Amino acid sequence: AISLVAEEEGLLQPFVVEVMRKEWAEGRNIGELEVLLEVGEEIGLGRGAISRACNNEALLKQMELNWAEAQVKGVFGVPTFVVDDQIFWGNDRIDCLRDHLHDLRLRKI
Repeated sequence: AISLVAEEEGLLQPFVVEVMRKEWAEGRNIGELEVLLEVGEEIGLGRGAISRACNNEALLKQMELNWAEAQVKGVFGVPTFVVDDQIFWGNDRIDCLRDHLHDLRLRKI
């Protein structure tokens, strides 16, 4: 639900980048609220917004719906990118994703 609040505040990209950095570069447990509170402070979201997100039933329901949609699309891990019907999963596939997006862009020219 915190990501939805970050998105509403225009901070989704820095939120995702910082959460992934905490997990993959620092080895922190992003399932711990304290780690997410740190992220919120670092990107300017604030502890209050994060605490409210964790207790907001509408946001929690939206997260459940988002997760169900992701499962239907075949998403099972992070990072995952879905372009049309093609899934790019894993940090080692980002270059493939970049190439695919470049090819799609060239087709439109």
